[in-house]
Amino acid sequence: MLASALSGQITAQSTQKFTANKSNDYGLVYSLPTTVVDFSVTGRKTMSKAGPYCNYAEKYLGLTHVVMKDSQQWELVDVAATTRGVANSAQLFQMQFKANQNISITCTDDGRLVGINTEPAKPQPEGAHPVSEHVVKAPAVSLEKAMSMQSGDILASQSVAKRAELAAQQIYRIRQSRNDYMTGEADQMPDGEALKIIMQRLDEQEQALMVLFTGEVTQAEATAVFSYTPDENEIRNHVLCRISDHNGIVDRTDLSGEPVYVSFAVSEAATMPVNDKGEEKKPGKDAIIYNIPGKVACTARYKGKNILNYEFACAQVGIRFGLDPSLFTSKKQPYQAEVSPATGAVTVTMSQPQPEAE
Repeated sequence: MLASALSGQITAQSTQKFTANKSNDYGLVYSLPTTVVDFSVTGRKTMSKAGPYCNYAEKYLGLTHVVMKDSQQWELVDVAATTRGVANSAQLFQMQFKANQNISITCTDDGRLVGINTEPAKPQPEGAHPVSEHVVKAPAVSLEKAMSMQSGDILASQSVAKRAELAAQQIYRIRQSRNDYMTGEADQMPDGEALKIIMQRLDEQEQALMVLFTGEVTQAEATAVFSYTPDENEIRNHVLCRISDHNGIVDRTDLSGEPVYVSFAVSEAATMPVNDKGEEKKPGKDAIIYNIPGKVACTARYKGKNILNYEFACAQVGIRFGLDPSLFTSKKQPYQAEVSPATGAVTVTMSQPQPEAE
């Protein structure tokens, strides 16, 4: 299933340790996960504003590439993918122990098993992702500020053409002044920091006047997250979201935008463990069930181009197997295991060190 762009704060994923004891009748309950793919879609918005003297840029300054009208345009920048897990209510298991067996499990707040006889580092934050936007390119001097920086004689003219001519003349005077200071030909040559300040002011004045001819271009990037839960079936050309020229990243149902397609296919099937004879093993009685995930290949396309290749371990295309519970209840050397919160796979299995001899 596909979810729309998620908004809000990222929630920290907490864990809790449970011990088999009399209060729970020496039974421990946990779930295995469903693997969810989060797609971070980044778009770039380019906002162009025409300057009031754009029609005179070529005549007075020889400029041909200037903004001639206000516009806004979005484009796709990047699609990235990560995986996370959510509890699968259809994959709920109970481990039953005896009173003299000492064992504990660690689960996420939604019940997924992440550790046996150990408390792994807390999983990365999961849940909602904030939709963010930030400016990545802005003019040195905004058009609004440039309008306020015009000299009185320019503003006094009632003719746009005359104001453009006066502004262009001022630009040439600024350039001449800068050149005089750089070559040491100015009537009064300041030293050190004073010269640096003068040059900075001349640069700002020229930039402000130039914006009145060239216009203003600002770019901002926005990122939205869309989630997809794959299953064992191959999925081709599913619309993840759309990119609208005017509205940016929009939901898949908004036909104003160009679609971003995602496809999924099993790339590596999960296989059962085998014994020395090559025969498939079977979980023992009261085994601690975990996942052996398969792998899924995901691609994303936009405007006919492949923009993402992503392969990930996936619980939904895996198989279930079991660990011998006696490994974890030994009084001398109980084993520990860490379990992936995204796939339910056993990622680390190790024995505790022997106590030092006295």
